[in-house]
Amino acid sequence: MNKDFNEYLIAIDFGGVIEDTWSNKKKWLYNHGFIVNTPMARQELRQLIGKNLHQTMLVEVYDEKEMLKSKTFNGAKESLQYLQSLGKIAILTTRSPQKRATVLEWLNLIGIAEFIDELVMIGDEALLPTNTKIPSKLDWCADHHVKFLIDDDMRHLTPLDNHPEIFRIHYQMGSNQTYFTASNLTLANDWFDIVEFIKQICLSVIT
Repeated sequence: MNKDFNEYLIAIDFGGVIEDTWSNKKKWLYNHGFIVNTPMARQELRQLIGKNLHQTMLVEVYDEKEMLKSKTFNGAKESLQYLQSLGKIAILTTRSPQKRATVLEWLNLIGIAEFIDELVMIGDEALLPTNTKIPSKLDWCADHHVKFLIDDDMRHLTPLDNHPEIFRIHYQMGSNQTYFTASNLTLANDWFDIVEFIKQICLSVIT
């Protein structure tokens, strides 16, 4: 493999991509009178249950005690093990830095900490005081020479002309829809899709 390519980082969102937060959201929604079987994006859920209730859900679902009960999405562990052979992996999450110890504990409990080279927690503006600004994931990726950004939230993958050299993978478990497609954006329905896309790009670099 091209030595330079191996120096690029793969940045992966935590909740909704590695940690199966959807199962917790589905349970929470059911307990609050909403029966939702198909995974929904953040903006779709907000429209369904309203901004205030959605905010309450985020706080409760991402509670540290609840997180330690969570599982990974199918195929995540094996995929991370393989992807680490291609380049360094960073978890890039908007979770609060105060939850770092809990995330690290979860990674060890699940057995995937050894596949993660860096844990970056930049915080979530939605849960911070008004007008508090945090670095965008795309800007962080550009600063750290990341080749692939994997996220389930389109807000972190756009605009596409911001650092267009970064390949975006929109992870939507069980979905066959994305908002739009482009040369630097692809949809992944599962971890198999993620690995196959990255493998294709890697092969195009070394051939």
